[in-house]
Amino acid sequence: MIGKLKQYFLFGNIYYGAEHAVVDNKETILLFALKKKKRQLDIHFHKKLDSLDNISIQIPKGVGISLVINNDKVLSKKVLFSKDEDSKIIQNAYPNINIHEFYYDILKQKNACFITICRKEYVDTLIEDYRKKNLYIIHVSFGNHVLNNIREFIGSNEVYTTNALVEIDKEGLNEIFKQSDVKIKEYDINGLKVANAFLLSFAAILNVVLSNKKNGHSNFNSKHHVLLTAFQQQRFFSQFLKVGLLFFLIILFINFFIFNHYFNKVSELRQTSQVNETSKQQLISLKENVDKKEKFINDILKSESSKSSFYTNAIMVSLPESISISEFNFQPLTKRIKAEKPIEYEPNILLLKGVSTIKNEISHWISELEGLDWVEKIVITDYSESNKTFTDFSLNITIK
Repeated sequence: MIGKLKQYFLFGNIYYGAEHAVVDNKETILLFALKKKKRQLDIHFHKKLDSLDNISIQIPKGVGISLVINNDKVLSKKVLFSKDEDSKIIQNAYPNINIHEFYYDILKQKNACFITICRKEYVDTLIEDYRKKNLYIIHVSFGNHVLNNIREFIGSNEVYTTNALVEIDKEGLNEIFKQSDVKIKEYDINGLKVANAFLLSFAAILNVVLSNKKNGHSNFNSKHHVLLTAFQQQRFFSQFLKVGLLFFLIILFINFFIFNHYFNKVSELRQTSQVNETSKQQLISLKENVDKKEKFINDILKSESSKSSFYTNAIMVSLPESISISEFNFQPLTKRIKAEKPIEYEPNILLLKGVSTIKNEISHWISELEGLDWVEKIVITDYSESNKTFTDFSLNITIK
């Protein structure tokens, strides 16, 4: 169960295989895809492509591909069966090569060993070219050896691939005959109709689907591990990012509704609270204004009631018969009274306005007032003759 989940996590339900071969004297990519449905495999599509640029159009980015290299860059040879070390078998088959510059694959059968070699530089460059397209090579096969994975499912002793006729039996491969002109045939493999041109791509996919163990006679096995690990890390990061992002969006969505619900409730309570607070502040402000005005009026009334009559009496007693008073203003206002503004007045000031029929009488009267013990000073703010008979005056008396 865990293995199936891991495989689905890595590959999803679609598997891809690609063979690089020479068809009609042209480098060709034979792309094949299988789709897994309810424990069954169906052909998803198959395409012949003339360049690697076209492969990224056919399949999504970030997927894994089983690669078969079966073009003129691969050398193949059959030798007698040997139990010698792999390096010795390769050296005997190709005595003039530097084995460290080649990837090799040895398919040991009952009576023979089938050998394929390919330069590391070419293989590594090809893998990197796929990687630049954001496609990941997870398995590499050379020549026609991968056909050995499906020999049990093919109901024929002669099988045509893209460039060879392969003779097989129940025990394995017997012969591989390279051919430039290959017959077009279709094979029924467990109900799937597969053309011979896509047979190796199909076999490479089954190598991954069936989790076949790698050939123990290849120096590419360590590279396989590196490629698969890189793909697993990329796939994990990609899937984890998608799942994490989806989870985050769901949490954000739920949080939005919860927040929106409580935000509306809080907004209603806040509005009610603001209305209550505003009303409260208005009441407090009104009360403060009333208290201030009440205190001010009381202070004025107390002051006026206790002093204004005294000052009025003293001034009227000293007032000559030739002078008449037209205005008597105790603690006059300095500004007009405005709503929500404090009342401003001049404390300890007595403002007198009047008219005199005798010009010199005003100065005598002022001298008499200055002699009173409650008068600090007297300032004449206005003095003018309205005509030859009357003189207008205005006095500002400062009280101690």
